[in-house]
Amino acid sequence: MKNNTVFHFIFFLSIIFNTSLFSQSWKQYDSLRLVFTEKQSFDTALVYARKALEASLIESGVPDTNCLKLAISLGETYYYNGDYLKSATTFEQYIPVAQKIKNAEPFSSVLYNNAGLLFDGLGNFPKAEKYYMQGLSIDRVLYGEHTPGYAISLNNLGILYANMGRFDKAIENFSVSQKIYEETRGMENQEYIVSLNCMALACRSTGDYTRSEIIFLKADSLTHKIAGEKTTNYAALIDNTAGLYEEMGNFQKADSLYHKSLELWKEIRGDDHPDYAAALNNLGGMYESCGNLHDAEKYYLMALQIWKKKTGERHLNYASTLSNIAVLHYRQMKFDTALTEFSKVLEIRKELLGEQHPAYCLAQNNLANVFLATGDYDKAEPLLKSAYENMSTGRRQEHIDFAFVRQNLARLYHATDNDSLAEMEVLKNDNMLMQMISRNFDYLSEAEKEKYLATIRSYLDFFFAFALERLKVNPALSTEIYSVWTSTRGILLSNTQNIRNALLNSSDSSIVKRTTEWLSLKEWICKLQAMSAGRLKEMGINLDSLQSEALVIEKELSLNSSRFTDEVKKKTDWEEIRNVLSDNEVAVEILEVYPFNAFNNFSSGDPEYYALVFNKTSDFPQVVRLCSKQDVLPLLAANENSTIPEYISEKGKSNELWEMVWKPLTSYIGENATVFLSPAGVLHRVSFVTLFDNNNIPIIQTCHIHYLSNTVQIVSEKNNRAGEKQNPESGIAVLFGGVAYNMTSEELIKSSCIARNDTLFQQFRSEESSILDGNNTWAFLEGTQKEVTEISHQFEKMNWQPLVFSGQMANETTFKSLLGKNSPRILHIATHGFFCPEPDSAVWASSPNRFTGSRNPLMRSGLVLAGGNRAWSGMPPLPGTDDGILTAEEISNTFLGNTDLVVLSACETGLGDIRRGEGVYGLQRAFLVAGAKSVIMSLWQVPDSETTELMELFYENWLSGKTKYDAFHDAQSELSKKYDPFFWAAFVLVE
Repeated sequence: MKNNTVFHFIFFLSIIFNTSLFSQSWKQYDSLRLVFTEKQSFDTALVYARKALEASLIESGVPDTNCLKLAISLGETYYYNGDYLKSATTFEQYIPVAQKIKNAEPFSSVLYNNAGLLFDGLGNFPKAEKYYMQGLSIDRVLYGEHTPGYAISLNNLGILYANMGRFDKAIENFSVSQKIYEETRGMENQEYIVSLNCMALACRSTGDYTRSEIIFLKADSLTHKIAGEKTTNYAALIDNTAGLYEEMGNFQKADSLYHKSLELWKEIRGDDHPDYAAALNNLGGMYESCGNLHDAEKYYLMALQIWKKKTGERHLNYASTLSNIAVLHYRQMKFDTALTEFSKVLEIRKELLGEQHPAYCLAQNNLANVFLATGDYDKAEPLLKSAYENMSTGRRQEHIDFAFVRQNLARLYHATDNDSLAEMEVLKNDNMLMQMISRNFDYLSEAEKEKYLATIRSYLDFFFAFALERLKVNPALSTEIYSVWTSTRGILLSNTQNIRNALLNSSDSSIVKRTTEWLSLKEWICKLQAMSAGRLKEMGINLDSLQSEALVIEKELSLNSSRFTDEVKKKTDWEEIRNVLSDNEVAVEILEVYPFNAFNNFSSGDPEYYALVFNKTSDFPQVVRLCSKQDVLPLLAANENSTIPEYISEKGKSNELWEMVWKPLTSYIGENATVFLSPAGVLHRVSFVTLFDNNNIPIIQTCHIHYLSNTVQIVSEKNNRAGEKQNPESGIAVLFGGVAYNMTSEELIKSSCIARNDTLFQQFRSEESSILDGNNTWAFLEGTQKEVTEISHQFEKMNWQPLVFSGQMANETTFKSLLGKNSPRILHIATHGFFCPEPDSAVWASSPNRFTGSRNPLMRSGLVLAGGNRAWSGMPPLPGTDDGILTAEEISNTFLGNTDLVVLSACETGLGDIRRGEGVYGLQRAFLVAGAKSVIMSLWQVPDSETTELMELFYENWLSGKTKYDAFHDAQSELSKKYDPFFWAAFVLVE
């Protein structure tokens, strides 16, 4: 419901005269006006502007061109003083005067255009358009259509069209204006930058965030080059850019820019100027978006008082801030107050904008929201239908605001038992959201994509909540549920993989080189993130600057890959997946659905889990409710005396979990069926093969489970399996085990040099002679040496080329030297793994261990390699070495395009932060991003000897000709006959 003021700046056309034309009194007064204007003492400047004009009129007797020049200066000074109405009327007053003066056409042009700008800002669009068009007619004669003067007038008219909601016309004007500037003055001038800012705003208003950001960044770069930051143009530019990042969900970036803009406006204009009020309003809107209602209201009220004083209440900006305050009252359930405020906003916008304007439509939508909340549907309906009709034309229907209006209309239909109409609007919104994702994803970084998805998450939640309820009447709606869910889940992972592969495999060597440079920069940043703030300061390194540089390169490279766009436009066709299923194969896609709060119009509460189930004969996916998150969490928590989940340590708990998440599916799953399973939410932490049914029979003995990140992968996975039926041909298998975690400085540098094959070690002499003590460090794992040795013998028998790295050579430098386009087919790592839960702010700020204390989940998850105890203890890295802690963040920056399987024979390598719609952020994700086809990982701390037995059995099965999925299932099934699930069930294989 929030509708931030989109603040744009006004720039004036002026004419400069030779000062010899002035009498001494005019010159003195006008000079003083200029002095006090530069000092930003606008009240005093206004006094001298009036005196200058009066003196000129007295001296000349009748108005002349000198008087017109001073009248223009007076109008400008009124504007700088924040009195827009007097500024507008001053320009308007002297238009007929100029028409009576010979050769005053240049003055008439300035007066028409400036009057148009002011009346545009005041919301009087008919009068503004009239003056603009008259000014354009004069400019066409005076300057021609290919001159900077004409370009300025075109741009101003474009601003008017944008404010009227006619964005296509506005963008057309801005484009022509910019082309004229480029051809006549080049790009390094303020007018060109103004036009860029206006164009970016128009693109932002239509939801084209990609184009908008590109233009904003271009304008920012040019501004720094020619004018610097202490200008009104720059303050407006960064305020508008902050608004873009807010709409994209990047609140941290928006907050920084909004505060910067606020300080600039205060310094340039003062803290009682309308420009400062606009910045206050926008900052308040950002806090509201973040849920910080206290600060939001504080800034809104400050802005409202300035608007009231400077512009009066019949002003668009006053209405926008009042609307934002009404939203807060609505959310506080102060409906009577909100109703009064929204009604006043609607009245002001109708008077100033008319009923076709998007801002008026949003005011209708906001007022209707109050009526929906209070059950007054008769009053809500005409408001929503009117807003819907007026916003459903042109590019307005491509913006998120229209999705809001359409969702509210669907809510109305649902509340009044018109569910067939509600369903139609919900499905339209669904298609629109997918198109928005497609249009805006290409140029965003991965972090920005995640934040952008968060801004539309509530719309998806509404779709799922409505569609699940609607299934009772229309069971076939499950096909759309499946399509939307699978098209948006794991979308960041899929997008990152596709773009990375497209860039690194590009035929353009410059793109490959640039991509490699970007990945190297990210690797360097990973190293720096592991250092303390003090160490970075000693090194003179600005980490934020490097991260910004990496972000710019990432977004530049993203534009060179168009593969993802086509994939998003093509929504998932569940029938394509059904048609590749064989007899006795079942697809199970688990959904994590958040309840939708119809009153607050956003999702809230704890999620529930549903399953979409189908086989080759299904007419459509069946929807099965499983459990709530609160139901399952107690069974996943470790008890006080164990590091494993309770459903593993207590068979009764396993039965209980089976009842929740598997029994509801049994009627769809035949005996010995193959189940393609894609978990969601906390169910990622469940080892389904271990669940015991009511007869105490584990699932592993009744069916085969194949884990997938998304069941749409069944098509490609089936193709891969078909190619695996025969014995896998020989290849390279790299194995790490028997890792030496404690090493001296000399040993660390020597082993790194050997791995790189360089001679740095010969110039190094260590001052550290003692090995690190064992406090808070990782202990040697004797079984891992035996494990990799035995497995390497298995590979040798099948004519593979096993490379075993142990002791000091099982280091991070060795690992990284083996990657790239020649990465091994099999990568087996037997070592300690770690995942640390997200720390609170105090731990993050004070922890000497930057892995356990990081806010980034991919830094809190990793593998410990040779010499890692040094870094784990908080000691700084040594020159020319890696630190021995291979984080998931570092792995995600590597390339494993030729690696079929990564085996993480380590503890808790399957854990990580669980992100909505994206799964687990940890080692699993990192290796998949790097390009590995599949990963074997663990869900809890595993015993050494039984892990070795499982791994040896798996490779024996696989090398004998089984697919890796069957080989893994059979290995676990064999061990299930000998051991408790604790000893073998922690490991899962995921593609």
